[in-house]
Parts: sequence; C-alpha cells; structure tokens
Amino acid sequence: MGDMEHSDGLDFDPDALRDRYRRARDKRLRADGVDQYREGRDELARFVDVDPLVSSEAGRDPVDEDVDGAIVGAGFSGLLAAARLSERGVTTFRIVDAGADFGCTWYWNRYPGAQCDTDAYCYLPLLEEFGYMPKEKYAYADEIFEHSKRIGQHHGLCERTHFATRVTSLEWGDSIDRWHLRTDRGSSPVGSASDARTSTRSRWAGRSRPTWSTTGGPTSSERSRHRRARTGRARVKSATASPS
Repeated sequence: MGDMEHSDGLDFDPDALRDRYRRARDKRLRADGVDQYREGRDELARFVDVDPLVSSEAGRDPVDEDVDGAIVGAGFSGLLAAARLSERGVTTFRIVDAGADFGCTWYWNRYPGAQCDTDAYCYLPLLEEFGYMPKEKYAYADEIFEHSKRIGQHHGLCERTHFATRVTSLEWGDSIDRWHLRTDRGSSPVGSASDARTSTRSRWAGRSRPTWSTTGGPTSSERSRHRRARTGRARVKSATASPS
C-alpha cells in the first residue's frame, strides 16, 4: 500500500475531504438563516415590478381566443413542454412569462461571469435536436440565454407567448370546467366581457382541466398549483408581445 493509499483503496482520505467541505459550508452559514433576505416589496418593489432590461414596455391590443392550455414560465421546463407540444401538432397554447424574452432565470441573470453550475451538456435541453454543442462545460449566461431564444424561435413560440406578464391568480371555474388565469395586465371574470388586456380560460392546470387569464410570472402558490397541471382546453382574452 502506497503512502497516499487508504485502507479502502482510495487515493484520498474521505473523512478529511468531508471535513474540508464542512468547514467551507460553516463559513457561509449565518445565524439569521433566511431572515437575512428581504422580500421585493414596498421600497424594494421596483426591483421586481420593473424590468431594467427593456427601455419601455411593449403595447398590446386585447385578444379573445380559445386555447388548449397555458404554460407559466418561459424557462427550460416551459420551453421544453412547448416544444414537445408543437412537435405533436398542438399549437393552441400560450406561454406566460414576466421577462421580455425567453430564458426565465437566464433572461434576468446577466451579471458578469454568470455560469450554470451543472454540466451544460446535460443541463441545456434539445442539444441533439439542434446539433449544438455548448462552448463550455459550465456554460456562461449569455450562451444559455441565446440557446433559450433559439428554442423559442425554432418552434415558433414568440407568437404564442405573453411576455412581460405576471400571473396574479389562478382559479378553477366549476360552471365552465376551466381554469381562469389572471395577470397583472388585467383580466375579466370568467365568462364576462371587459377591456382586460389578458384573460385566459383553459383546461390546463391543477388536478383536472383549466381556464386561464394571462399576463405574467406566477407566485409561489400559483407555481405549486400549476405543477399539478396535466391537460385541457382554455379560453384566452389577451395580448401577445414580441420579445425585445
């Protein structure tokens, strides 16, 4: 047995390695835990409500239409779901995202040197379909953002997406067997008319089938309910914006 070989056949000491990581972790731990973070409201609301990446908000005309479903969020999960739907010939759906373009996390995170901390060859979706190879094992934010837009453009998702739109509520309508998604662009009650910018009624969302009203990114409770989404139809009153 060599000097550097341990009894279990490894060329390093597992206990010493665990201790090293434990000490590194302890340096980052704080007694106040999650209380160290501040919510984006009151005087900090502008950091959530205003998109600093666009000079002005794109205008929208009201649109009233029937759709088969809605996807909240234009990140990789949403893009992949939309891509698979498109491949199967399902085109009457809507994506709703608070950003002005595809990418979600990678739309917002543009600080210098930002990278993913997961192997990009596994993290980025649809690489085989696009014949694309990431430039780095841990891809930089700008490359990930560009790949997000590539997916959206390839599958024609721009015209099916409500950008710069935040979801404010998600309600099931028993009388119409639909989910109703409301957004910060304004919406009408299910089944009534108004000059709302976005109101979607759909059978996608929740345990059964939904109705939506669309204009934005979801709250944590809405994300929780949306994770249960499966299939259905929708009625939409909304406006679609092109990405910046």
